Amino acid sequence: MKNIKLIIEKIRRRLYWKKYGKRVNHRDFSLFSNNCLAGIIYHELKIKFLSPTINTFINPIDFIKFSQNINYYLSLELEYNEMLSKSFEYPVGNLGDVTIFFPHKFKNFKDAKEKFLARSSRINYEKIGFIFCDGLSIGEDNNETTNENIFDFLQISYNKIIITAKKIEDVSILHSSKVFFDLATAEKILYSSTKIIDFINSINNDKKDSIDKTRNTENKRGNI
Repeated sequence: MKNIKLIIEKIRRRLYWKKYGKRVNHRDFSLFSNNCLAGIIYHELKIKFLSPTINTFINPIDFIKFSQNINYYLSLELEYNEMLSKSFEYPVGNLGDVTIFFPHKFKNFKDAKEKFLARSSRINYEKIGFIFCDGLSIGEDNNETTNENIFDFLQISYNKIIITAKKIEDVSILHSSKVFFDLATAEKILYSSTKIIDFINSINNDKKDSIDKTRNTENKRGNI
């Protein structure tokens, strides 16, 4: 039954991007998410990965901290978290107090770190967007966000989309009927309208004074 649902969601996703993908008017954006959604979008659009969060998972509280100061966190050394890596049986690392899980398509921590650094070097700091899925959490006993956390995230200067069950009204928020939801539910909400297309197209070109402008706007097919 689970496999059937996954197949249905995959078909739904492919049909969505086949119908609406051509509306995306630029393809050199850096999209950050705390789960696989950014990677899925890059994959469906067949464009190069310009974000280090591809195929990673970051718990909600950590993702909010990361989004508030990406310049600082990306300046830190990605360090191996041996305890969590052994516990989850896939690579886990830390950027300071932010834990990054690498559950997909990485041979080991060395491979995960190399990919993370390579993709970090391609970030287009003039076209950054964040997709935040609230409620998805692993490896923590008490990592539930509060309304205050969501308001903090809403203050970041980048374009953003939030999927949450919290009763907060904002143009950046898409509401889930479930407090704790999986990736398939998040995708279903995201693809229920063309808001994700409008979001990508509106990713700003504002220069961020506090951030190094190193960027790579190369538009090649294939992800890596």
